[in-house]
Amino acid sequence: VIQLHREFLRAGADVMQAFTFYACDTKLDNRGHDAGQKFTGKAINKAACDIAKRVAAEGDALVAGGLSQTPTYLSNKGKSVVQEEFKKQVDVFVQEEIDFLICEV
Repeated sequence: VIQLHREFLRAGADVMQAFTFYACDTKLDNRGHDAGQKFTGKAINKAACDIAKRVAAEGDALVAGGLSQTPTYLSNKGKSVVQEEFKKQVDVFVQEEIDFLICEV
């Protein structure tokens, strides 16, 4: 993953996007997956931010975090549940002091 970021940087990218697609706790436990027993969305997102920041520092690049739909949204679990799931993702990006967010709709 580090090398992939480096290739983007070498190709002239100004932004390193943390590879966090769908890394939320409900996805890790969704539809029979057992990944949630081994990992957390927070840990995955933090690691992705750390890698992107490390490579961005090798050049003059910004770092973006990505928010994507969650199983709670797709399953119509209600506004407050969906907001809490997104907040967990955003909290990691704020703690990691990334430069901006990319939000998927």
